[in-house]
Amino acid sequence: MDDRSGIMLVATGERYQLEAAQCAQSFRNQMPSIPICLFTRGVVPNANPFDQILQLPDGIDSFSDKILAMQAWPFERILFVDTDTYCIEPVADLFSMLDRWDLAAAHAPVRQFQHDPPDVPAYFPECNTGVIAIRRNEKTTAFVDNWLVLHAANCARIGPRAADQPSFRQALWESDLRLLTLTPEYNLRTCMHYFIGGNASVKIVHDRGRGRQRLLELIKKQPVNKFPRVR
Repeated sequence: MDDRSGIMLVATGERYQLEAAQCAQSFRNQMPSIPICLFTRGVVPNANPFDQILQLPDGIDSFSDKILAMQAWPFERILFVDTDTYCIEPVADLFSMLDRWDLAAAHAPVRQFQHDPPDVPAYFPECNTGVIAIRRNEKTTAFVDNWLVLHAANCARIGPRAADQPSFRQALWESDLRLLTLTPEYNLRTCMHYFIGGNASVKIVHDRGRGRQRLLELIKKQPVNKFPRVR
């Protein structure tokens, strides 16, 4: 990992800014030297975990902000994470794997294809966009630009709060990126069905509810890769 790599978050509004600070601190605890950048609007109540704070252009505080921020490319190799993620093990390997792959993301735990075009086949799954590793090159720059165009079209058709994952899926299908599918432990959605154990050592928990807290309490008692349990 080098100084061209870093973590990026997007948060608008004090609630999400504070949540972003908690998230950033969890990554800082596991990887003290990693640069962390926050895209936001206005003043941030707790700027301590961030190395850089950049202002978003005017918008509607929607999923579009995530894509607009990514277009700014604050690092050559970006790990984008939602504010409700929490890092419990180092994930520097997500940067080194970008030597080979253009983009990495985990499958979404559920299928929500209702807003996708019919030419994207069911065997091409939707990814969860709460954890994305991506490196800047000509292909990925074009991909992010197309993602924003497709998302804007969905917003025009469905409404300004349209989800960003259907357009992400379509943009991936239309691209020729080298895509790596991350295993669930890099984006563990504890608000849905999940498994732990079986040598699947959880890296990033993605949830702001009680499920995350229960898992963190379990991990304090025993290493998660030792759990012989299924939920």
